[in-house]
Amino acid sequence: MASLLAVSCAGPPPPLPPGRVPIVFVHGYGTSSAVFGDMIDHLEAVGYPPGYLLAVDLVPADGANIAAAQNVIAPAVDELLARTGSGPDGRVDVVAHSMGALSARWYTTRVRPERVRTLVTVGGANHGTDALCGYPTDGGRDLCPSFDPAADGVQAQLNGTPDAPRDETPYGRGRDTNGAPTVAADADRDIRYVCVVIPGDRWILPVTSSELDGADPVELPADVAVEEIRPGNVVFSEPAYHDAVLGEDRLFVLLDAVLAAPDRADGR
Repeated sequence: MASLLAVSCAGPPPPLPPGRVPIVFVHGYGTSSAVFGDMIDHLEAVGYPPGYLLAVDLVPADGANIAAAQNVIAPAVDELLARTGSGPDGRVDVVAHSMGALSARWYTTRVRPERVRTLVTVGGANHGTDALCGYPTDGGRDLCPSFDPAADGVQAQLNGTPDAPRDETPYGRGRDTNGAPTVAADADRDIRYVCVVIPGDRWILPVTSSELDGADPVELPADVAVEEIRPGNVVFSEPAYHDAVLGEDRLFVLLDAVLAAPDRADGR
């Protein structure tokens, strides 16, 4: 079941600024689409028509990530592309927060990789988190323990295990360094991965869980105190907080730079 937050339009929405595509937002454990309200307001102010911005509500908000990808994110993307007249080859950018990173990555890599241009995770539980150990929910079990080696768990299916690593950023063009066989981009599937890591994040334990191997190098905006700690993984120089950062100007400036980056040389 899905609940979708979007501004309804009479007829098709006006065109997007050049080089932009519709955006889907995926929230984290126990929250809702409302956490993206300020971010959506900002994106509308810089030129995105409301009809191109869609935040989903994962129901339940503490549920399993694979089900969320298949039953919520997938139909939401299809609805957004149909509503905006993007056509059969249309693609979206995805912005995911916290546990939503796992759901979004499952959709991006396992369900419809050809539908995603850019995946941005913010404080993402890309390798789980020990902060939710003891939470008796499907989402909590997906996330705990961090770096879960259980081969049938969602983390290991996305990231592999120490003995059998996987390409954490399949269909990307970043350089993979973890020893896993690379799943290369191709004519239909070509995804840009960027991770925003929150230093001292009390909800993502350890904080290195937010990082992804093989993410895309980022051209950082000059007016934000942020650094790239490894390709495609950026961290703010000043303290940031897990939920509050979603409403901060410094994240908006960084997000603008990432989403405005030129498409690949081959036009995708």
